Amino acid sequence: MWVVNLLLLILLVFYLALMLYYRLQWNALPAFTPSLKLKSLPKISVIIAARNEEKNIAECLESIAYQTYPRSHYEIIVVDDYSTDHTAHIVNRYAARLHNVKLLQMRDVMNERDIVSYKKMALSTGIKAAQGSIILCTDADCISVPEWIYTIVSCMIENNLKMVAAPVLYHREVNFFQGFQALDMIGLMGVTGASLHSRLSYMCNGANLAYYKEVYDEVGGFDDISVLASGDDLMLMYKIAKIYPNNITFCKSNQAVVKTCANRTWKNFFQQRIRWATKNARLDDRRIPWILAGVLGFNLVLVINTIIEWGILHRIIGLSLFAWIAKALIDYFFLNNLCDFFKRKSLMNYFLISLFLHVMYINIIGIMSTFKKTYKWKGRLSK
Repeated sequence: MWVVNLLLLILLVFYLALMLYYRLQWNALPAFTPSLKLKSLPKISVIIAARNEEKNIAECLESIAYQTYPRSHYEIIVVDDYSTDHTAHIVNRYAARLHNVKLLQMRDVMNERDIVSYKKMALSTGIKAAQGSIILCTDADCISVPEWIYTIVSCMIENNLKMVAAPVLYHREVNFFQGFQALDMIGLMGVTGASLHSRLSYMCNGANLAYYKEVYDEVGGFDDISVLASGDDLMLMYKIAKIYPNNITFCKSNQAVVKTCANRTWKNFFQQRIRWATKNARLDDRRIPWILAGVLGFNLVLVINTIIEWGILHRIIGLSLFAWIAKALIDYFFLNNLCDFFKRKSLMNYFLISLFLHVMYINIIGIMSTFKKTYKWKGRLSK
């Protein structure tokens, strides 16, 4: 028993130090507000890879079509990834009404059987056709705030950046499960911002990511990372970071947010998280495995120690209770700070249930991603 206690104590210290570090770095990351009117507006290409998104694509395009950025200075390129629904038809309706909306069909580029990474191929197809100097990527199920394009472009220009990650948040929660995911996503955004600011590691979400087209070409795009289905965001960021490590950051702004809906089922949730986990395993960064192993180890030993103390020894007051309280406090202050910034304080109502769900899903995802190398996404089995 003392061995498990000692291990839990060591991992608890690691976890508390890591979360405190994230909180300090998030607070040190300056909130961004465009301070100057851009003297010259660069051409922007918004790239959207879409597959069977007939329920979402119209609202997505509607939100991008009416930006504060002049419509004459940005284009919206939707790349249809072999959709079997009315996605292409809906996009064509917008293209007929708005001159800056374009539809590209993956089936016009290559045979579907020859593709390994559909998302990367779709993005690559859109980027090749892009006329803008800045590529701004989002997903077909996301909606953007009106200041989205202008804020991200301003962040890149004012800070002399080559690549910018920006916030992706969940909205329209209808139950505790989606509320838990929304709070968890805000936590991920905080970790992303803190990691990029401190250069501890590189993190991003492909639903809100911008980079210069010439930089994308300079690093060879997705050419040498196309063997993995996922990783169109993080793996590209690492390639760019090798050349421009100090020219990448997180745009800490509510005017740079895109919003999407949380998963409706646990099955989709776990498939999503396994997909994210497969990217981390392929990264050429020795720090990430140690960080992930430490977090997973803490959560796993916490559960084991709790089962031993509470379930077998029937001892409620012990190290496991202290660890739960310590974790709850450090997580609470970090998440409360983030919810305050993103104006989603109501999500803290889900904190207690999220505290336990987070521990459980971290353990399940950590174990499943170790042995399960494939996942199903958009109706396809990928790895």
